[in-house]
Amino acid sequence: MASPKPTKVVIGFETTAGADPTGGSLIPYHFTATEFGLTVNRGTKTDDVIGGDIDSGGEPYGTINTVNGALTAPMYYEQFGLLLKMTMGVPVTAAAGTSWLATTAYLVDAIVQNTTNATLSMRVTVAGTSGATEPDISASVVGDTVVDGTVTYVVTAKMYTHTFNTTKCLPNAYAQATLANACDGGSDLIERYNGIKGGKLDISVSPDGDYNITMDTTGMSQRDSIVDSITELDETNKVVLTQTRIKNAHATITIDGTAYTLAKDFSLSLDRGVEATQTLGTGANAGQVDDTKVMLSGSLSSLFDGAVYTKAKNETAVGFVIGMTDGLNALDLTVAEAKFGFKTESKKVGEVYPLNLEWTGYKTTGTEKLKAVLTNSIANYN
Repeated sequence: MASPKPTKVVIGFETTAGADPTGGSLIPYHFTATEFGLTVNRGTKTDDVIGGDIDSGGEPYGTINTVNGALTAPMYYEQFGLLLKMTMGVPVTAAAGTSWLATTAYLVDAIVQNTTNATLSMRVTVAGTSGATEPDISASVVGDTVVDGTVTYVVTAKMYTHTFNTTKCLPNAYAQATLANACDGGSDLIERYNGIKGGKLDISVSPDGDYNITMDTTGMSQRDSIVDSITELDETNKVVLTQTRIKNAHATITIDGTAYTLAKDFSLSLDRGVEATQTLGTGANAGQVDDTKVMLSGSLSSLFDGAVYTKAKNETAVGFVIGMTDGLNALDLTVAEAKFGFKTESKKVGEVYPLNLEWTGYKTTGTEKLKAVLTNSIANYN
């Protein structure tokens, strides 16, 4: 066959570990990736024997098939929730903002929910105080202007917040790639990986680069359309997420309540320590996948002030938030407790250098190593 190329990736969540969901439980999300790096390593072993074959080896036999690899994707406010769910667990989802209240002061950009239309939200464009009666937006559409007392709103899509933390167990997921083989009338190749969990989430951003993410995975099994005769998953309930790209200009950092602008780069690595129970036997796949620990680390570079430098040099515990906002969409990554390390570098006369900080997150009583709050128009991540 000719060499196929990936044309479509879908991921979703399993109700039974290692098994394709069916019926209404089958909700495939179309996933925009730059690389589908999931692979299977089919192991064989040969025992050396005395005599027999000319190479003094016995017949090879199958041992363990390990399923792992990485998904690399651009950062979108909507799609990012899928990867957060795979590496941080099922989120708590609620309507964003606050419910409308009479004679209440509202600030610009506040999100206000309205009981007259459960499918839309309102964003404050002119700050003021609401009136005595809730405005009726039952017949409104996105983009309409609403005046309420001295407040002015614009009608928006319904907005939700999804709160993730590192105390949750990870759900089992599946991932499927369709590889087109149009040359010489060939058939598409379908590859499906089941029982996978997100083991490590890496975010790396810079002022002149794209915001990309890579998630390492570990799984239970792999099948394909040639050997296993599988077909593409039923897409009756498919979800195609909107794509609002997270951009460089969206990011800020707040350290112990003081806001800074990222001048150089930022990285975050969340390692869930995911591993699979290995199953012995001919053609055996890896067994149940579990997460065993949570490790959190990263780096920051910015034109920080002396207070941050002092905290880094004295190994003072800090808390910080990486915030990304674009209109109504937002992502806050909160590291409740961390300590900085730093290294100096050679300098040239007249140049301004950012302070390069490495950090490690940790957990004490009542805190989370990492909390992520994602605000977008996605009602849920099933």
